[in-house]
Amino acid sequence: MLKSENEISKKGYDFRHLLNFRIGFEVERHRVNLAGEISTFPYPKGIGNEVENAWITTDFMETMTEVVTPVAQTAEQAFVALDKISNVLKASLAEEELLWPLSMPPTLPKNLADIDIAHTTAEKRAYFINWVQRHNFQRATPTGVHINLGLNLQFIESNDLSRDEINELYMKVARGFMKNRYVLTYFFGASPIAEENYFLESQHAVNFVRSIRQSKLGFGTRYPGDYSSVEKYVAKILNGIRTGELFADNDFHAPVRLRGTQDLNHLASEGIDHIELRVLDFDPWSRDGISADAVHLIRLMAAYFIEYEEGPFNLTQADQVNEEVSLSSPTDKLHRGKMWSFIDDLKKFAYQIQAGQVFYDVLNRLTSQLQNPENTISARLIANIKNGSLNDFALNQATLNKMETPKIQTIKSVFEDSDGRVNSDDLKAHLF
Repeated sequence: MLKSENEISKKGYDFRHLLNFRIGFEVERHRVNLAGEISTFPYPKGIGNEVENAWITTDFMETMTEVVTPVAQTAEQAFVALDKISNVLKASLAEEELLWPLSMPPTLPKNLADIDIAHTTAEKRAYFINWVQRHNFQRATPTGVHINLGLNLQFIESNDLSRDEINELYMKVARGFMKNRYVLTYFFGASPIAEENYFLESQHAVNFVRSIRQSKLGFGTRYPGDYSSVEKYVAKILNGIRTGELFADNDFHAPVRLRGTQDLNHLASEGIDHIELRVLDFDPWSRDGISADAVHLIRLMAAYFIEYEEGPFNLTQADQVNEEVSLSSPTDKLHRGKMWSFIDDLKKFAYQIQAGQVFYDVLNRLTSQLQNPENTISARLIANIKNGSLNDFALNQATLNKMETPKIQTIKSVFEDSDGRVNSDDLKAHLF
């Protein structure tokens, strides 16, 4: 339930600082050849050592490349960093290589033994190999966009928030996103079909849907978290490791994860630093996979979750609603009434805190997509399916993205000169 303006003002929060979350992106993409097949080229040359480079990494498969941005103080800075680092990657690809612009993988080889596990640290490689032995290989191949969101330090200091208060605000935000992530799936789901060899012979391919990746048919280990407190969150994951349901803490692939400055064992004592949102598919019409609309909506939602009165939180029910939206037809109006009410509350909240025109415009565009679901990303993708595949569309988008890559020798030299071992501060000095 939305609070009144008077109730909001009693908090004494400076909402300008609240909306300016610290933010970072992690964007995963497969490297493919010009036919849309998994690339056989090694880690791109000229950007340093693939084990040491923390900003252009490999994740699970050797051809699954991930761009990571340093923490930025504004969304605008984060987008600048993502664009510049992504340009370094694109410019370093082999001439016959492209970056696959969809969350669901390209056509996989029938013989999965032909897929090369990432040439990363011994610890990570052991984890990947163990994961393959415990799960279907295909389930590790979907990619997406992760957003790391942290409270603005000025907001924390101006409100004199204690560690426990900060933790509880993050827990509220985490519960809010878990409960309402179906909204993000509706608007930004972008994986309506899977290419050949993703589904096993024993499985049945689904009809056109909003997001295979965000459903039980998509990426990752399915293990429910506990978002009632940071202590219970940690205890639930550690218990999963003890019982063998999880191989390690990074085997917890929830849509929302809590992050600290150290490992999981120190999360409760040291406090939460930020949350990691793993709820967005790759947007093929956005240059680097994520739109400004998605980021602005997430920022506004996070601020709203801090301020609104929490209703009952039922994780099983939240998972079920998101599953229904994920596997529904992209033109289906399932749960539209709930979403309409939620967007309306966000509009009222945005006006109350004077969020700014950019937020009002985003909410108006989303309202239009509620009225016309054929304009959502997944529905637009369906219009580009040919012979049961998005391969031609994906290759066209990938080619355009590579052609539009500007010369970035100055930024690229930062990686070359350091063999990829560039630290965050040095990288920021060249990005911003």
